[in-house]
Amino acid sequence: MHYRKPVTDLQVTIYHALGGHSDTERLLRAAAGRRLGLDPAGLAMARTEAGKPFFPAWPGLHASVTHSGGRWLCALGESPLGLDLERTRPIDGARLARRFFRPEEAAWLEARPGDFFRLWTAKEALVKRAGTGLAGHMRDLSLVENGALTLRPGGLYLTYPPFEEGFTLCLCTEAPPALTWAALDAE
Repeated sequence: MHYRKPVTDLQVTIYHALGGHSDTERLLRAAAGRRLGLDPAGLAMARTEAGKPFFPAWPGLHASVTHSGGRWLCALGESPLGLDLERTRPIDGARLARRFFRPEEAAWLEARPGDFFRLWTAKEALVKRAGTGLAGHMRDLSLVENGALTLRPGGLYLTYPPFEEGFTLCLCTEAPPALTWAALDAE
């Protein structure tokens, strides 16, 4: 029987690439190198079949990457996590909700069209944490319970760290995260 100690003090660092999005693998290796105190050039990185990045030599280091509107972020922590960033913009949220969300979520958004990106980033962060890829999985779990957005789906934690105006950022972890921020040079 495999026993895993529960995570109670989850340290997560969100790295923000200054200058925007560049080479994702290079930036992710730079973030991991900084966190581990190692030369990033020597860090081998791989991806799961669904595209989730990981470091084979460091199985206890978990990563999630996101970019939107010229911004690039990654989160690194000691347990699986998912991070999603979306630039807020005018969209047909009702149409997208009918396509990607469960009926109760679409109904919830009809009354709150301004919350589309809160729900979207939460669902993407959940899927990224699971590492299953986005195709077909946005409808698997409802984040609306009793007419409200839940921040504890399936015992996980959804957090909305503050970010630049005009963006919505969501982090999904298995315990309340202790967040730190670090900047990376994109060049």
